Amino acid sequence: MNINEDLSDNGNSRDRQTLMSNFIPHFISRQFINGADHGDFQAATLFVDVCGFTQLTETLMRHKKDGAEVLAEALDAIFTPLVQEVHACGGLIPLFAGDAFTAIFPLDSVEQLAGMPSVSRQALHAATSIQAFLNPQGQDRIFSTKYGEFAIGVGIGLSLGSVQWGIPGKGDHYAFYFRGPGVDGCARAAKVAWKGEIIAHDMILPKIQDYVKATSVAGLSCRKLIDCVLDPMKPSVPLESFARAELLPFVPESILDLTVEAELRHVCPIFTSFEEPSEHTLLHEFVTQAMTLAAQYGGHLHQIDFGDKGGLLVVLFGAPVAFENSVARAAEFVLAMQSTYSGLRWRAGITFGTAWAGIRGGGERREYGVIGDVMNSAARLALRASWGDIWAGQAAYEGLRKEYQLDEMGVLHLRGKSAPLAAYCLGGKKQVVDSGLFTGAMVGRDAELTVLEKFLNPVFEGRFAGIAHICADAGMGKTRLVYELRQRLCLQRDMSWFLCPADEILRQSLNPFKYFLRQYFHQSPDQSLATNKVSFDAVFETLLLHVQNSDAEADKIIHLTSELNRTRSFLGALVDLHWEGSLYERLDPKLRLENALAAFKALIKAESLRRPVILQLEDLHWLDDDSGEFLTALTRNVAAYAFVVVCTSRYRDEGSRIALNVDDTVPQQIIDLIRLDLKAINDLACELLGGGISEELEAFLAAKTGGNPFFVEQLLLDLRERGVLRLDTGQRWALQASEAKVPTKIGAVLIARLDRLSAQIKEVVQTAAVLGREFEVRLLSQMLHDEHGVPEKVKEAESGRIWSALSEIRYMFRHTMMRDAAYDMQLQARLRGLHRLAAEAMEQMYSSDFSPHYVDLAYHWGRAEVADRERYYAEEAGKQAAAQYAIHEAVAYFSRALDLLPEDKTIDRYDLLMARERVAAMQGDREAQARDLVALEGLADSLDDSKKRAKVALCRAHFAEATGDFPAAIAAGEAAIAFSRASGERCSEA
Repeated sequence: MNINEDLSDNGNSRDRQTLMSNFIPHFISRQFINGADHGDFQAATLFVDVCGFTQLTETLMRHKKDGAEVLAEALDAIFTPLVQEVHACGGLIPLFAGDAFTAIFPLDSVEQLAGMPSVSRQALHAATSIQAFLNPQGQDRIFSTKYGEFAIGVGIGLSLGSVQWGIPGKGDHYAFYFRGPGVDGCARAAKVAWKGEIIAHDMILPKIQDYVKATSVAGLSCRKLIDCVLDPMKPSVPLESFARAELLPFVPESILDLTVEAELRHVCPIFTSFEEPSEHTLLHEFVTQAMTLAAQYGGHLHQIDFGDKGGLLVVLFGAPVAFENSVARAAEFVLAMQSTYSGLRWRAGITFGTAWAGIRGGGERREYGVIGDVMNSAARLALRASWGDIWAGQAAYEGLRKEYQLDEMGVLHLRGKSAPLAAYCLGGKKQVVDSGLFTGAMVGRDAELTVLEKFLNPVFEGRFAGIAHICADAGMGKTRLVYELRQRLCLQRDMSWFLCPADEILRQSLNPFKYFLRQYFHQSPDQSLATNKVSFDAVFETLLLHVQNSDAEADKIIHLTSELNRTRSFLGALVDLHWEGSLYERLDPKLRLENALAAFKALIKAESLRRPVILQLEDLHWLDDDSGEFLTALTRNVAAYAFVVVCTSRYRDEGSRIALNVDDTVPQQIIDLIRLDLKAINDLACELLGGGISEELEAFLAAKTGGNPFFVEQLLLDLRERGVLRLDTGQRWALQASEAKVPTKIGAVLIARLDRLSAQIKEVVQTAAVLGREFEVRLLSQMLHDEHGVPEKVKEAESGRIWSALSEIRYMFRHTMMRDAAYDMQLQARLRGLHRLAAEAMEQMYSSDFSPHYVDLAYHWGRAEVADRERYYAEEAGKQAAAQYAIHEAVAYFSRALDLLPEDKTIDRYDLLMARERVAAMQGDREAQARDLVALEGLADSLDDSKKRAKVALCRAHFAEATGDFPAAIAAGEAAIAFSRASGERCSEA
């Protein structure tokens, strides 16, 4: 079987209804509709373990995106027939676990085990059919790909027994599982199966003994089936597709709205291994807690699996929706589980890396899944960790080590893994220390820094300065600017700087201010409650003492002292300290919140009597509602207090600023950070590389990054790490290659941005990315047959600042890297189809004159891998470039056309070589010209064509004359005359 064929259907994904259908077993849907959440039944069971799958996936994933495309085809070729066979035999598939799955054949009615032969025969029939497909004539089936041939076999386990099912969850989020003796039995049987074998548990043997012969397996309660004779199965009833509303409780909208079957993603999976409880209530509590927390932190509870290794719960971060900080979100989720749940013993493994993510299975049962080494490694780490521990792999460690405590656990040598796996035990979050956060000089923001310093002056004169609001896109340097401001002021002024960061992941009430108060009162989760109370009391008493000893007016001192004492318990509650009988304990929630706001305001006012206060409110775009209300209250009627609020925020996706809900009387200074100019990009590059850069590298960085400082920094580091930079003759850093991949950190920012778009707009953006950084709306509409209302979607994407209008019909991506990210996340099969659509659309639109579009048509047909069309346009582009004296382009296109030309097209090869030889002569590239002349002489001889020999000889004469070899020039000229006479034509060349 050959799976190296284009299955893309001209770039269109499978029918949306096909993608949506059968994401859950119909059995589960029926039970959920009926209001049941658990139960059991008798069933025959089948465990299918695909052998050779690990080698296939690891080999193909080494080839990045192209390998991922081949993997998608392989998955389809391997699993679709297996799923069809299970369905044809009346079975259901709970889930796909990497290279294996369990199939369950339930007894339709409530019967005793005596009524089980029918479903046992169904399972046996499915097993033998799958065996025949993957092990025909006792040999592994060979799947041929462009990256080699792979032998795929199968080991199968059969059993019979009770199967328990459950639907844990609440609200809008539910999951499902199947477990029990029947599931465990087939898994244990498959564990001892060699490739090509079917091992049947003793439980099922009496029900199938009339159809098989079996031999015992030493020391085990199962037997190997060596012969099987079965009547054909009756055709199964086709399954109905689910309505969207039926799937939504179990499948996120982000999966239901997928417009592509698969893509490459940066994924952070968490495998949680847990002790399987006998009671469903405890299991449901555990799963529901995990599901709820996963949703809070932006994760997706992927599946619950049971087998010979106990229970496994898998949560995905980064797929199907990406965030900029998927690893941190995953860590926060699993640490929250660790601190809030104690009903079951569990352990976890967390990894991070690039993986295949998409729809797998067959038409009768499909699911969204992730395949790659990250999944295997996370599972291995979970099963090796001690109970209660969270183990992280190397890539996850790199993403967490700055902010989290991680202890080395050594290097693990795992079965089936050629490379050892480093393991680290994840502890709590470190206390943030921001000294030394940045190194080197800040570039390109001196003017903004001067404006900020001037705006803050009133606080050093004893007055409220207002709110400074720094707005910019991600990566533009908001935090760096504020850091530089703080460093400069610390050298000049006596002040207090209080950091209040909003939390991107959990936007809990007053979280920024609670964060500050925990630092202020020296609170730590590692300390006992008693110690934390002592720390709180000491800081509070010191604050009171400073207020009472300040130079402020007596009324101020009396008021603040009274207010601080009155609200002391509310400040304590903000850091989770409580005292029995306190005012806080006696009030209702609404009054508690109001008094908490008053308490914090009193603290800031009191601190401002000691020294000027700068309150840094970081990442305003993630601010919770209560904190927004507090900001309003904090800045009201405080003109006589020396403090200022410095806020940073991103623009909204449509480009507007976050609005501050404060009184009109509050002074405000808004600073919009714009992109770096060429000089600033150059300065930043010189700072990072320790030397100057070439004009080419400077222009490359500007074009790729749009002047975004973070993008410039990350791209430069990536180029340096990959050895793409070199020192030129002037000892400046220059590019060795003309292209650069989007580094992982930038990719995470951009893909998260794309994932926030609606599914239809995202599809339009990904399609437009095929056309390059600039595109025409009418061409995009032609590609998509305007089925999505393309012009309207383009306008929506413009509002979302994906691209900008160059004219009414032409648009340009705001960042080259945004275009690259949208392009690179798509698999090769889809891209081939989209490029074909682009080429066909261009041929239709520009049929009156292709000449201005030869280059684009050659590019798109080349990416579509249609060789004859690419060759035609490459040759035309070469002729056009030669006529315009664009020598390098002409050589490149003629060379590409030659590469695509079949060897037996001798005359066409002669014409192309002759055209390239002329260009080499124009260029004065004598070495290339000499090679082409030798090739031309050989072709003319093979054609036995005197006219062509004459032309080549004449070219040889001109070549010899140009190189100063006049005897050779005379000889070649005489040969040209002789060949011309032999052809019956007069040589007209001088």
